Amino acid sequence: MADKNPYFIPAPGAAFFRDFFERYLDVEKYPLALRDVAIVEPYLDAVAAFTVDGCVVDKRVVHWPITDQTRFDDLDAKFTTCISPSSEPEDVQARMYAVYDGVMDRMIRLGFNHGFTNIEVFKMKDGLLKICEVNARGSKQLSIIYKASHTNVTQDYVYLTAGLGIRPVLPTETGRYGISYPVRFRVLDRPGNLVDFDQIEKLKQDPDVAFRLTVAGPDDDVTSFAGSAGNHFVYLHTYGDTREAMIRKLADAIKLLVKKPELLTYPIHYVI
Repeated sequence: MADKNPYFIPAPGAAFFRDFFERYLDVEKYPLALRDVAIVEPYLDAVAAFTVDGCVVDKRVVHWPITDQTRFDDLDAKFTTCISPSSEPEDVQARMYAVYDGVMDRMIRLGFNHGFTNIEVFKMKDGLLKICEVNARGSKQLSIIYKASHTNVTQDYVYLTAGLGIRPVLPTETGRYGISYPVRFRVLDRPGNLVDFDQIEKLKQDPDVAFRLTVAGPDDDVTSFAGSAGNHFVYLHTYGDTREAMIRKLADAIKLLVKKPELLTYPIHYVI
């Protein structure tokens, strides 16, 4: 594929998984495991997107929180950020959990057990729910905002307990809100030209602000940090006693943090 399509870039873990599959998988039965594969999906013009978390212990499903994603109408990749807890009505959340249960039931019948899984769900204009992704893992960005919005939501603990067949304590809402925002840019540049690292250190003193950096400093090479919706090397997380306070905290932090807001993939005026 790479020879015929010079812009095709293999995943960083491709070599590792090839060795893994050759050792542990029947590659004669599943020959596609050793071939370059491109997944082409139809574009779905959804009105909302969500992540549904949970795990399976002793072949029984344990529900975790549902998080909202923010829609940016002017972009093809419309959804980014995660907000916890969800503001969807209880009946819609119940339908999403039913979708999750259906996915997990099929995975259990195929042998999945004692593990964590999240799914991403689109809500269409007519209210129909469609599955976007199924991931047999948790999410770092969700685990960080859960610390504000819920108790009993340490994902690493659940990975271990579920893996040992121990049913984890169910999460409970705290009444607070958390949001995770990937600070994406439309261009590649030296991190220090795009983000004020001094402000990062100052903002770290605010208990309602947290960061996750994928670079060590302002002079790092960022040529490998291209994503499907722009280039990012900073995840910004903010918290608040209300949904509005949380979003205002995010907007204020972005104003201080970002040196070139005109280059943001998801500009500041979208999140105010």
